[in-house]
Amino acid sequence: MKRFYILQLSLMVLFSCSNLEEVPVGIKPSFETTEIHIKNDTTINAVNLIWSNVTIHENVRVDVVTVQLTSSGLFMKEGAEIMIHGSAHLTDITFESENKYSICGKEGVRIDIDGLEYIMPEEGGCFDSGDDLPVELLYFNTTKKEEGVLVEWSTASEINNEKFIVERSIDKKAWYEITTIQGAGNSNVPLKYEYLDTEVPNSSIIYYRLKQIDFDGAASIYGPNAVSNSSTAPELNIYPNPIDYNEKLNILSNSDGFNVNIYDSVGKWYGQFSTEGNYMEVPMVYGTGLFIVEVKSFSGNLKTEKVIVR
Repeated sequence: MKRFYILQLSLMVLFSCSNLEEVPVGIKPSFETTEIHIKNDTTINAVNLIWSNVTIHENVRVDVVTVQLTSSGLFMKEGAEIMIHGSAHLTDITFESENKYSICGKEGVRIDIDGLEYIMPEEGGCFDSGDDLPVELLYFNTTKKEEGVLVEWSTASEINNEKFIVERSIDKKAWYEITTIQGAGNSNVPLKYEYLDTEVPNSSIIYYRLKQIDFDGAASIYGPNAVSNSSTAPELNIYPNPIDYNEKLNILSNSDGFNVNIYDSVGKWYGQFSTEGNYMEVPMVYGTGLFIVEVKSFSGNLKTEKVIVR
């Protein structure tokens, strides 16, 4: 896996403008594919785009503060560059690059791409298509056992990897470190890790995430994963409902692997999301009103639920 993938979506945020004031915060998504061409150096404050194809032309620099991109595409031409100053939330993005390019982020910048969150190290950093991620993760699983929750993960390779930190939460807001496991530093063979959490709090749903730390202080966050802590948990749990616009819808299944399709009340399809795990977050950025959430497991079981977006 390449490092540039971490920032690929952040570029999609780009809107053709010349200063922060020309792009209002929270642009409502359009449901027809929008072609956006960035041909001049551009600065953007905040934007929320869906179904947009963004092309950044030769030797153009884009500075962006806050980005949310969903179901979009990005084409970056030779010499194009982007600097992220705040945060980026990127979901279901395709990316193409003609040649090597550079993407940079300020210290502490957080970029969330389909569940992988990357935190820029002290003094920031830059990436290009030749860089590898410090850790190529094969899987990150959490399983309820009689004695607690088993947290397992495996890496295909590790570069400059100092350690892993396992964190737990009951609300995805306050995260608590429950163990630290040393990384392999550098490795090009598959490695397996595990930790048994025997002090599971008394909550119906427990969340876990895995933080990987480089020797230079950069961090990648995998997850969150969710575990039902109830003996009477439903086959499928979709929450919250109602939900606020732009909030993430939680989908927790009692089996691994499912696809999620989003429709409105008249049957218009807005997109599909997939996971090989039992938990997924889907940003509800398709407008307000009644939506149909269709969840189909890889084994063929199908369930639908009506969700109100406010």
